[in-house]
Amino acid sequence: MPRLLMLAVATVLSFVATRLCMLRAPRDAATPEAHKQGQRPIPLVGGILALLALGIVWIARSLAEHRAPLWPTPILIGLTLATLAGVLDDARKRNGLGWRAKLALQSVAAASVFFTSDSLGPACPHVVFAFVFLVVVQNAWNFFDNADGAACWTAIAVLAVVATRDPSDPTLWLVLGLLLGFLPTNWPSAKAYLGDGGSHALAFVLGYVSLRDATSASALLSLHALPLLDMGHVITLRLMLGIAPWHGDKRHLAHRMIRGMPGRVAEWSVAPLLATIAALLSALLL
Repeated sequence: MPRLLMLAVATVLSFVATRLCMLRAPRDAATPEAHKQGQRPIPLVGGILALLALGIVWIARSLAEHRAPLWPTPILIGLTLATLAGVLDDARKRNGLGWRAKLALQSVAAASVFFTSDSLGPACPHVVFAFVFLVVVQNAWNFFDNADGAACWTAIAVLAVVATRDPSDPTLWLVLGLLLGFLPTNWPSAKAYLGDGGSHALAFVLGYVSLRDATSASALLSLHALPLLDMGHVITLRLMLGIAPWHGDKRHLAHRMIRGMPGRVAEWSVAPLLATIAALLSALLL
């Protein structure tokens, strides 16, 4: 299927599937965390969309295994496990899985790289590094999904940079289409969230693409520069204040930008601004 046609089909299907999934998806209700006080319940749709897309990829693999280059089976299993870990956390959103359980599930998913080290690129010094890298980026993108449209816009921006430079991987166009179809319900005023399922799936895809294709250390970080900077900044502040790193708050970059703008302006501009910054960083580092 031509790339642009795949992008268009994935966008339309994602838009329709998002609307249907919103009827049954688990909801992110208010929790004791400071950044969610008084929040209205929002459907967590991203993980369900990711699982639907994974189903398509698994079917395509079984039908075209000898005719088209597809991702290695261990990586697809790892991506599936990462997504399921996030969906499980979404299903228990009020109390969540706890950071230990979530980290354990992230690690099991990331361990898939040990079975496909030959697919890793020259910028990856060792398979253990790849394992740690996948665990870190799962948390970075999960942290970064903290404002309406922030993670979705940013992922679209960095994927567009990669997909236009190396258009040979159909998976990237599929993911880009899924995000474009999901965006109207996630921004400017979110009616649906990626949730942990969506952010984990997204992080795993971008993480593996970096490990597979990067030819330098800077290129390895290019897709994740802004989420990693945001996570490092927030965790440092929380530790300095004696707060647990996994305890949510409103110290993220997006929240600081929102506080510095009028409400309506912030609603429309913060996520695209973050995406622009992320795209520039990616283009510079690649």
